[in-house]
Amino acid sequence: MKGRWQTWAIFVCSICIWAALVYAYFCAARESLWAEVREHLMSVAQAAALSIDPEEHQRVYREGREDTPLYNKLTQQLQRFAETLLPEVREEGHFMAQESIYTLVPSRGNTWHYVLDSGVPYDLNGDGEIDEEEDKAHLGEPCDVSEFPEMRRCYLEGRPTADTEITRDKWGYWLSGYAPLKDRNGRVVAVVGVDFNVTTVLRKEAELRRTAWLVFAILSTLTLMATLLFERLR
Repeated sequence: MKGRWQTWAIFVCSICIWAALVYAYFCAARESLWAEVREHLMSVAQAAALSIDPEEHQRVYREGREDTPLYNKLTQQLQRFAETLLPEVREEGHFMAQESIYTLVPSRGNTWHYVLDSGVPYDLNGDGEIDEEEDKAHLGEPCDVSEFPEMRRCYLEGRPTADTEITRDKWGYWLSGYAPLKDRNGRVVAVVGVDFNVTTVLRKEAELRRTAWLVFAILSTLTLMATLLFERLR
């Protein structure tokens, strides 16, 4: 009887060890996934920033009009980047996707202003009107950046950054990357932002979780089978 108790105690300890190891694997894999996404977002933002002529960007901001050839040129440029580098845009197209690349001109306070946005207004709910969350960010539209610390840090430090937590605006929930747009003197004149739909990352995280549960189930089953076999052979 004592030997049987010891056998099942070992079984329980083994299950606990497997659980700890699988959980550690899941946590490490999840952290790696989010870190990879943040790195990708910073790379996309930096590539987009390098493609924009800062003088042209400042000219668009000063003119304050969306019906100019220069505004259309820079917007189409960002749209091509989005089509190539943002998965939701690549799979669903600009009309259905809400991921986007945009630029903001900083100010001394927390109210910055949009300049460019690769998004395209589209009536997603089919009610015949373009609602606020279905519209793009228009030239000169204010943005409260008080809840986006990484965006502000990008401007203050002059280097690419990315959100460490999921953020929310009127368009949805995002993980975003940022890169500075600098003039010829190295002064940051705007911040380029890239919004990545978090459902894509959460889907991958769910796959990791299912994999972890499957591995744990297999290891637990094998341990149980080994315990039962040992008990029978005794």
